[in-house]
Formats: sequence, structure tokens, C-alpha cells
Amino acid sequence: MANALFITGATGFVGRHLLGRLDPARYPQVYCLGRRPTAVAPGPFRIVEGDLADARRYAPALASTDTVIHLAAATGKAPREEYFRVNAGGTEVLLEAAERAGVRNFLYVSSIAVRYPDTSGYYYAQSKQLGEDAVGRSRLRFAIVRPTIILGRDAPAWTLLGRLSRAPITFLPGDGKTRIQPIYVDDLVDCLVSVLDDDLFTRDTFEVGGPEPVAFEAFLRTAHRLYHGKEPRVVHLPLAPLIRLLAILEKPLYSHLPITAGQLSAFRYDGTIRANSLFDRHAPRMKPVDDMLRLLVGHG
Repeated sequence: MANALFITGATGFVGRHLLGRLDPARYPQVYCLGRRPTAVAPGPFRIVEGDLADARRYAPALASTDTVIHLAAATGKAPREEYFRVNAGGTEVLLEAAERAGVRNFLYVSSIAVRYPDTSGYYYAQSKQLGEDAVGRSRLRFAIVRPTIILGRDAPAWTLLGRLSRAPITFLPGDGKTRIQPIYVDDLVDCLVSVLDDDLFTRDTFEVGGPEPVAFEAFLRTAHRLYHGKEPRVVHLPLAPLIRLLAILEKPLYSHLPITAGQLSAFRYDGTIRANSLFDRHAPRMKPVDDMLRLLVGHG
């Protein structure tokens, strides 16, 4: 069917927002792959229960699909092997199944983390890069979108950042000068829908973030002021010793640690984008950082 979509990760944070934005007149057939199909909101969606690794479960849906939107990913503090099983291996299985089924387009949502100068120990970034590599080798028309930190009321990133901002003392790894460029989830969804509607499957990579970079410490200070009406007390933690300590503790205590050495190492690098046509088109309408924070803090 023309304009039929097959979406992985439809029950996740970005996926739920994307489903709410799709025009049913333009996309009358939407297949949603997931291991928890009941988490998909009611609507004109066909639920496909299954795992990325088992293409037999979703091959019939792909046979009538025009475009795959691949959002599913192992994130957070997953076991090392899970990152590579899902983000690399699962992506390869999906690509092969899509090619066999005659799918035309493939939209892969990656991460700005793949561009960090050093991703050693950061298995999420490594596995997403392998996913990008697999997409690049495919015969499909594709677009790769690399978001920065994604914010929203139920965003996993805001769960941590909001906790840091609400605390009476802000413990900050590093010097706080690392720049971030957070994007509000609605603005990211606008970019994804634009790839679909404007047929931007040109085998290109688009990095998308909010309209402005901000130093990480300045971001947390602004959020703290909105919560408490005063400046926070900021305590800087030395980054290099923390990374070394976590690397030692990971083998015996991985499941008990709140963050990994690889994740913490991301504080060393700017998470900002390189300008491109997709970002340039949407940036004037994106929420600035202060507006994002007022929305998020206002909702608690």
C-alpha cells in the first residue's frame, strides 16, 4: 500500500509522540512493532507483536510497507550485549527483511553521540554507529536523523536532568562548560514528519537539535532558578577520576551503578549539531531552551 508505514519503537517516548502527529489521511496504514502492543494508544494502527531479531513475525507487515521508521533502541544503562544485540544486530535484521520485502524508504533515528571524538566504553554510541553503518550499506533510500538530548514531560533525559535541577546542591561532573543543544520532542517529531512528507530519503544524515546551544551548567542553573527562585550551589566533580573509578566498579557492580563510565564520558564533549537543510528549515519555529524549561518545570 502506498504510504504505508512500519514503525519500530512506537511505544517509546518519541514513538508515542510521532503516532499522535501522523495524518491518517496521508498515512492510512501504520504498523507498529513492539513487545508491549497494549502500550500503543488507540487509533488507526495495526499492532505487530514481536522482536526486531525475529523478522518472521513482522515480514508480512513489511510486505505491504512503503517506509520503515526505525526508532527502537536499547538506551539508558542496558547490559553491554543488549546495546549491540538491538542497536546493531536488530537494525541489520530489519534492513535485510525490508530489502527482501521491497520496502522503498528507511528512516533511522540515531544519536548525536556517534560523533563524540571518543566513544570507548560508551556502548550505546558504538552500537548506534554500527546501526548507521548498516543503513549506509543497504540498497534502500534512507535518511539518518541524529537528535541531540530530547526533552519533554516524560523524556528519560529529563528524569535525570530534572532531578539534578531540583536538588538543593547541584553536583556537576566536569567544569560545566560542555555545550548541549536540547531539542523538544514536538520539534523532533516535526523534523521526522518533514522527512516523510517531503521525501528526504536522499541517503543523507541530518543532525537536529534545538535552536541554540547552551553550556550544561547554565542549563541546570536556569532550571534550578525556575524550581526554587534562587541560584543553586554547584559542586564540580572531577571528571577523569570519576570515569576511572566507574570503569573499575563496572565489572563487579554494573547492575547497581546509576551511570556507566561510558555514559559519564559524554560530559567531556559538546552535544551540538552541524547545520543542515532539515535543521535550517525548522529552527525558526523550535522552542528555545528557556521555553522548554518553563514548560517542564511548570509540569513538575
